[in-house]
Amino acid sequence: MPNIVTIPFSDQPAINKNDSFTQSWFMFFQDLWRAVRRNVGIKLGGTLNVDTESKSNLGNAETDLITYNLAAKSMANNGDYLEIIAWGIFASNANNKTLKLYFGNQIIYQTDANAANNANWQFKAIIIRKSSNSQEICTELLSNSSTIQNDSNYPIVRIVGNQDLSASLIVKCTGQGSATNDLIQNTLIIKLNPYN
Repeated sequence: MPNIVTIPFSDQPAINKNDSFTQSWFMFFQDLWRAVRRNVGIKLGGTLNVDTESKSNLGNAETDLITYNLAAKSMANNGDYLEIIAWGIFASNANNKTLKLYFGNQIIYQTDANAANNANWQFKAIIIRKSSNSQEICTELLSNSSTIQNDSNYPIVRIVGNQDLSASLIVKCTGQGSATNDLIQNTLIIKLNPYN
């Protein structure tokens, strides 16, 4: 009889005391579905990421805030689209602040340097796959800051993306101010919506 190694359920629980999947099992099934979808064309989407660990700019340099690594081939078929939702605050001061949203190495929205003071901001972006290296992108910035509302890009920017979707891509916001904590990002949500 062959040797069979078993892992007791109590050592590697798939379900925690609240009857919900633990993080490691959730990641396993998410990776499994991504692999199956790529190989046999299954249409599966949903929330890929929710990050609520606040990040702020450092000094007067452009600083990465919350980032997400989109796995290669996540947008496998033309018409698949990604939703990005991000929000945060502009500090209560008169320092100039610049906020950017990146998809891969491409800036898909950039504010003018402005003195947004004690205000909230929110990005909403839709990225649609047109081909493996072409995307249709529309991004909206909402804010209760009057200086943002007078921004030359406010509120909507539409661009053509040129990122290689067969490679992994970083989705991130960056902030640049005059001093640390001029810009804070509180949340980044990423959702994948396959085309049926």
